Amino acid sequence: MARLCLGLVYISQRYKASVCNLRTFIAYRWVGMHGGAMSSSDWSGNKMLREVSTHLRHSTFSRELKRDFRESIAYYLSPMQRKKLAQSGGFKKSCLLTWWLFKILFLRLSLVRRTLFVFGAGFVFLGRSHYSGALTLVGGFILVWLLLVELKDKLFAKEELAEGHAVQSALMPSRTPTIPGWSVWLYTAPANDVGGDLVDHIALGQGKHGVAIGDVSGKGLSAALYMAKLQSTLRAFVSDTFELGALAKKVNEIFCRDAQSNRFASLIYLELHEHEGDVAWFNAGHLAPMLVRGNRLESLGKGDAALGLRSDMKYEKHTAHLNQGDWLVLYSDGVTESVDESGAFLGDARFREWLRIEGHKDAPSRGIHITERLARYIGNAALSDDISLVILQRI
Repeated sequence: MARLCLGLVYISQRYKASVCNLRTFIAYRWVGMHGGAMSSSDWSGNKMLREVSTHLRHSTFSRELKRDFRESIAYYLSPMQRKKLAQSGGFKKSCLLTWWLFKILFLRLSLVRRTLFVFGAGFVFLGRSHYSGALTLVGGFILVWLLLVELKDKLFAKEELAEGHAVQSALMPSRTPTIPGWSVWLYTAPANDVGGDLVDHIALGQGKHGVAIGDVSGKGLSAALYMAKLQSTLRAFVSDTFELGALAKKVNEIFCRDAQSNRFASLIYLELHEHEGDVAWFNAGHLAPMLVRGNRLESLGKGDAALGLRSDMKYEKHTAHLNQGDWLVLYSDGVTESVDESGAFLGDARFREWLRIEGHKDAPSRGIHITERLARYIGNAALSDDISLVILQRI
C-alpha cells in the first residue's frame, strides 16, 4: 500500500505541470473544432449532463432524496439515538448526526478498509491544507477505490437477493387461481427483496382446494428461508388424511424442531369446495379472518397459538358458511401497520372502512382497489413490513 501511494505521488508530481482543468481542456477542443467560444447551451448538449439535469429538475427528485435520508437514519441509528436527535437543536443535531453516521460507517468497514479510509482521508486533508494536488489526488484515488470495493460487495449481495426473489416468486401461486363457484385473489409484496409472508393455493383434487396465508417473524432473507420451509411442510402433509387441527399440530411440531428458538410464525390454512359455500380452517396465531356481508363486517374469532412457540400446542378447526355475494378477507399485519410519510399507522379502523366499500364485481377488483388505496396512503415511505392479502368471494 505504501509503495502504491508513493508511486501515485511521483506520477502526480511528474505530470502535474501538464494536467489542465477538464473544462478548459474541453473548451480548447471545442474552439479548435468549431472556431468559436463554447456557449452554455453547448455544455448542456452533452447527453450525460442533460440526463443529470433532467433528473435534478424532476418533481420526484427531492422526495426520493428525503426518503433515502429517512431510511438511512432509521437503519443506522438506534431508537435512543433517534429520540435524542429529535430533542436536539439545529447545530447540535447536525454535529450528532455527522459524528454518529461517521462512526457507524467507519466501524462497519473491515480492518483493511478502515486503514485505507484513514490514509485516503488523511491525504485529502493534508493536500487541502498544504495546497498539494499530489496528496489530494492520492487520497481521492484511495477513497474512490474504497467506494468501488464497497459497491462491488453490495452489487454481489443484490444479485444473490435477486436470484432469491426469482425463486420465491416461482414458489408463489397464480394471483387469480380458478376455483369454480368462487372468485379468488392472492397478493403479497415483500418489504425487502425477499419476504417472510406466505400466500399459497393448493388444488387437492375432487373439487377441494386449500388456501394459506402466513407470516414468519422478522423480515428479509432469514424470514424468507423459514417461509419456504413452512410452505414445503404444509404442502407435504396437506394431502394426507389429517383433520385440520391435527394438521396444524403436525406443522407446528416440525417448525419447532427445525426453527431457531426465537422464531415463530402465524398461519391460517383454509379449505373449501367448488360450488359450495362451506369453508373450514385452522388459525395459528394469525389475524382473524374478516367476513364481509354487504357493508357489515364480522371478525371470525381469534386463533390459537402461533407456530414455533411450543411443540405440544393444540389447535382447533373453525367453520363458516358464505352465501352468494359474501366475501372472506385474510390479511397480514403488514397491511394495518403500514405507515405514511409522517410515520402514522394505517390502523384497523381505516382498513375496515375500506372493506365496507361496496360495488366490487369480483375479488380481483376489490383487491386492486385496496392495494391502490394502500399505495396512496404509504406514498414515498418505505414498506415497514411485508404485505399480504387473500380475498375470497362466493359467486
